[in-house]
Amino acid sequence: MAEAGRLLSSPLPRARETAELLALGRPFETDPVFVEAPLPAPHIPWLRASPSFWWVLSRVTWWCGLAMGAESRPDAEARARTAAGRLAGAAEAGTVALCGHGWFNRMIGRVLRRQGWICVADGGDAYWSLRRYAKRPQS
Repeated sequence: MAEAGRLLSSPLPRARETAELLALGRPFETDPVFVEAPLPAPHIPWLRASPSFWWVLSRVTWWCGLAMGAESRPDAEARARTAAGRLAGAAEAGTVALCGHGWFNRMIGRVLRRQGWICVADGGDAYWSLRRYAKRPQS
């Protein structure tokens, strides 16, 4: 991250704290467009399950259209397009790094790939993982 000329972050605590660690005292920008897509939990009081089960159930039901008053999938996809545009615009001036959240970062990545970016490094989905994108060279 030291080579990044610009550091962007979601304003949520986990992402902001990561940005503070990576910034090494340099300023960075927070923007709510980079906040994680919501994870509304279906209310099933009789079902006892592990947190990972609830995560999967919540994400699948949200993906299928059950937003339960939270941001809908189409709205989150529109926000991902906006976020990708901001990243691409920032990258015109040099390398940019984003401290964000896994699911929404994947949504942004899909938009970037559709816009001609390629994933040149994929660190997977573990905590502290990263993905690096580069603009596909013009032929």
